[in-house]
Amino acid sequence: MLYAIPNDGHHITNHFMKAPYIAIYNQQGMVENIKNPACGGGCQNKSQLLKALVAQGIDAVITRNIGERSLAKLLKQQVRVFRAAKRADLEQILQVERTELTSSEQGKASINNRNKAACEGACCGDKQQRQVMSSITKPSAFLRVTTAKLIAK
Repeated sequence: MLYAIPNDGHHITNHFMKAPYIAIYNQQGMVENIKNPACGGGCQNKSQLLKALVAQGIDAVITRNIGERSLAKLLKQQVRVFRAAKRADLEQILQVERTELTSSEQGKASINNRNKAACEGACCGDKQQRQVMSSITKPSAFLRVTTAKLIAK
């Protein structure tokens, strides 16, 4: 069985998508520790990570916390997801008590996703940004810029 484990290089991290690294483990131990393309990235980077894990043949993810949408996407791809009971060292992670997550509702609700719903699902606030920019009134004529010096009295 192949596991993907979000980590900081030494310990499992508290959030799946925000971890700097993703360790790939088999039953014997760590196979590799790769840089997480989703860390600090947007929606597209998160999708790339999920697709890469599935393409690599990951059977399960062990994490402390995961968002509802990421959890739903992993479960849809038949990837098992486990919540680790504590923040553990990577050397001991396969022995840590964990609970299997079987429903997207067991993931953390995303504040950003709720905000996106308000702007009709536009990714990362794109539509909201366009609305703000289009609502700024433009001057009807060019303003004349001068370099006149101010005289203090």
